[in-house]
Amino acid sequence: MTSPAVAKRNRRIVFVVVIIGLITLAIYMFVSRIAYDAMSLAGTPRPELLPITPFEEVSFTARGRDYPVYAFWQTTAPDAPVIINVHGYKNSRYNSFIIGRANTLVELGYNVLTLDLSDNGGRTVEDGRISMGFDESFDVLGAYDYLLRQGFKPEQIGLVAESMGGATSLYVGQLQPEIKVIWADSPYSDAPMVLGEQAAALGFPAFIVNGGLIWAKFLSQDDIAAVSPITAGVDFAANNQSVYLAACEADQIVDPHHSKDLYAAYSAQGVDVTFWEIPCVEHATGILYAPDEYKQRLGDFLQKLPRNS
Repeated sequence: MTSPAVAKRNRRIVFVVVIIGLITLAIYMFVSRIAYDAMSLAGTPRPELLPITPFEEVSFTARGRDYPVYAFWQTTAPDAPVIINVHGYKNSRYNSFIIGRANTLVELGYNVLTLDLSDNGGRTVEDGRISMGFDESFDVLGAYDYLLRQGFKPEQIGLVAESMGGATSLYVGQLQPEIKVIWADSPYSDAPMVLGEQAAALGFPAFIVNGGLIWAKFLSQDDIAAVSPITAGVDFAANNQSVYLAACEADQIVDPHHSKDLYAAYSAQGVDVTFWEIPCVEHATGILYAPDEYKQRLGDFLQKLPRNS
């Protein structure tokens, strides 16, 4: 039989262990909240640069949400396919890079809808929190719905994007299988994975991301972990969707292993997928490093979109 003194000592040990555990958990959640805020708080508004070719300012509602999404609408010919031009993390349609890509798409003969993803630094605002493609997917789906209302057929609508926008577009393609053509430059294969890699690069333990995911659900109802394009291969193959992946070989923001992993997974699952590793260094800058080849490859790929007969 345990003596009263021993029992009392054991209770103290348990109490101390519980207190230490609670303090550790509190510190972990505090630090993960700081990390989540750093990742998710809205981007800084950018100077409102405008397209150099004729455009119209349009807006539409994000799918299933009640906030407006703002976009530039550039047209070429009524029978031409249309591209939803999707920017990346803490960026906007006002960025010169995004405007330049829109103009390239217009030069290739496509109608182009360039939207502001919510809370990233443009005019589209939902709750002030970036969600690595989760909420942003509703913005892109709202753009798709808007184009259907303008008379475009589902098979005429393609996605061209980079970085977080690329991952968002792959996620959207999984949700909306009628979208058959997706060009994704420097996407990540899994949102929690890339956040863990970026946390590690900043000197934080990768497991801090798990706490951030909890905060995302608690504060914003954002399921960041759902944004995992690596899981989309079976759906893309079954729905005859085509994917083009590009990445800079020395990218320090989104490691090119993400595009390589996506290519390997999609190829193994029978997806019509192409991968181009570009000998550039800066994140998602292939179009600047090799503009002529990039434009040629992009144009060839987008020919999969039919013109309206």
